[in-house]
Amino acid sequence: MQRPTRRQVLQFAAAAPAAGWLARHGVTAAQEPDGAISVYASGLFNPRGLVFGPDGALYVALAGTGEADQAPSAVKIENGCPVTVAHGLPSSRGMSGAVQGTGSVAFLGEQMYLLQDSQDDRGDLLDTQPNGVYKVEADGTATLVASISKWMNENPTKEIPGDRGKLGETFAMLAGDGFLWVVESNCGQVLKVGPDGSITRVADLSEGHPVPTGCALAPNGGIYVGNLTDAPYPQAKAKVVEVAADGSVKDVWTGLTMVVALAVVDGVLYACEMSTENTTQRPFVRPGMGRIVRQDGPSGLVEVVSGLDFPIGMTTGPDGMLYVASPSLGSDGAAGSVLRIDPKSTYLTPPKDLYDAATCPGFQEARAALAPAFATMAAEADKPAATGEATPPANSVEITIKDFKYAPPSISIKAGKTVTWTNLDSVAHTVTAVDKSFDSGNLNQNQSWFFTFDKAGTYDYICSYHPDMKGTVVVE
Repeated sequence: MQRPTRRQVLQFAAAAPAAGWLARHGVTAAQEPDGAISVYASGLFNPRGLVFGPDGALYVALAGTGEADQAPSAVKIENGCPVTVAHGLPSSRGMSGAVQGTGSVAFLGEQMYLLQDSQDDRGDLLDTQPNGVYKVEADGTATLVASISKWMNENPTKEIPGDRGKLGETFAMLAGDGFLWVVESNCGQVLKVGPDGSITRVADLSEGHPVPTGCALAPNGGIYVGNLTDAPYPQAKAKVVEVAADGSVKDVWTGLTMVVALAVVDGVLYACEMSTENTTQRPFVRPGMGRIVRQDGPSGLVEVVSGLDFPIGMTTGPDGMLYVASPSLGSDGAAGSVLRIDPKSTYLTPPKDLYDAATCPGFQEARAALAPAFATMAAEADKPAATGEATPPANSVEITIKDFKYAPPSISIKAGKTVTWTNLDSVAHTVTAVDKSFDSGNLNQNQSWFFTFDKAGTYDYICSYHPDMKGTVVVE
């Protein structure tokens, strides 16, 4: 995997060995009775949000394959395998290879709705297939109800992030009382969308760029909203807030890491953490480090299950069990699955043969293909960041990184000259050549990196976390 940025890490998909943290740290966990964890569905192309429909069946939104017409937008699970119920919404692939597409599914009565979340820098889709809410017609096609992309441009949040995307990040959707709750992650806001296409901002969560993600219904007509935080996704810095119906916001659960989904079972709040114990070196995350946790006080938790591979979606079933979709990173094929997990479990670890009996088309082959990619991902996360030589030459050309911009964005130098970049932003950036000829690796606040250009040419570069940041070095 190249770079799961805040954005892409929200939408990448994968599956890896299930031993995770416990195996890495030599801990032996108690095994739960049979049935505490099982595979409910397999053979999914990058699963995202999921919900049980009015017919009692499980429906799953799929981001697809990254190619236009090769996978459905949403499926119904029958006998453990997917059956297409909606199609036609775009699946796209970002600069890092991350897949984005349909992100959530919800029902108002019998009517199914999809939340589209294409790569948010796909400005070419703004007028034709924007991110927003779509209604699924009887023939499985999707009709636009509300263009959140357009609405965001006309109704900006208080703070605009430096990596503001053209389409926004419509990450999660949940059915309310005659309307749909929508969480938009890039700018940070909670919206109400009516079946008539009306859009209302309930809460502006943009301050500090917390990256709100998954949601669950809360008492008294509001919702709980979790957050991812920005790269490098530090341990215990994420939280859950309650957004009341009147738009007021309060913290209800702190001390979490990379929250991507929430659920409530018997009045108890559960969080899905995509990856824990993250590193300061991209890609920051490793396979087998995701988990489900149960709230135990305002800042406490009990681990339900660990060793999950980048879980991304979670819902509660009619049986009171948790249903968890994964993986969210790495897959090009049908490697996605849904696990059924007993929420009363404690310190559960998936058995090594958990997926052996899953027989949906393409699943076993796609899982096997992930092993090399996962090994590379883990190795990259553990290696030290590139730092260049110890001290740059005294006459090096200085470029600062501030407010999500390179300053100056374009320079001309003679061959043999050295350029030094210094990151003044509070979030991490990189200096990455488009042609891969140089790459700074992760640069935290006040860190510098330099490179000597020995050959003439034009060198375009970007921040691999925020691809809208662009710069050019012309070497004469």
